[in-house]
Amino acid sequence: MGGSVAIDITTLVSILLSQAPLAAVIILVLILYAERKFNVVENRLESMLNFNEALLLVLLSRGVISDSEYRLLSLILPSSRVSAGSRYYTKDVERRLYEIIDRLTSDPRTATWDDVLELERIYDVLWDEIDATRDRKRRRELIALSVKVKVMAVMTRVYLIGRGVMPPWVKGRS
Repeated sequence: MGGSVAIDITTLVSILLSQAPLAAVIILVLILYAERKFNVVENRLESMLNFNEALLLVLLSRGVISDSEYRLLSLILPSSRVSAGSRYYTKDVERRLYEIIDRLTSDPRTATWDDVLELERIYDVLWDEIDATRDRKRRRELIALSVKVKVMAVMTRVYLIGRGVMPPWVKGRS
């Protein structure tokens, strides 16, 4: 590793969470994004995002995520737009993605479970596109976008639960 000090990811997360829980999630995502070690990250991405979802749920239980914090996080995520024009990530998918992001960024109270499901579907479409893409630069752009879409879906899910809006598939249970 060329003299670098390895730190266990759980140790890093624990240290960051003890300091500022919401900032820790943001910092962790930005660190992974900045490192651009996507070949390693690709294999661990889903489990890390599930872990981030759990962390956001903990923050939610503490009443930490407000409308203004949701807006701030939302503004950070779509900072660069990736243009469509390919087999899976089409202009229509791109349009729907940025319509959702723009609406939720301007007014998170408009969030619905349909938005969460659509963001999850777009995340899957992006990974189909990533698998089919040979251009390394394009692949990296799509991977970065997919991470942002997944985080947006997780944030929206946590935000809805925090507002007491349960998923429709849970409402029918007693």
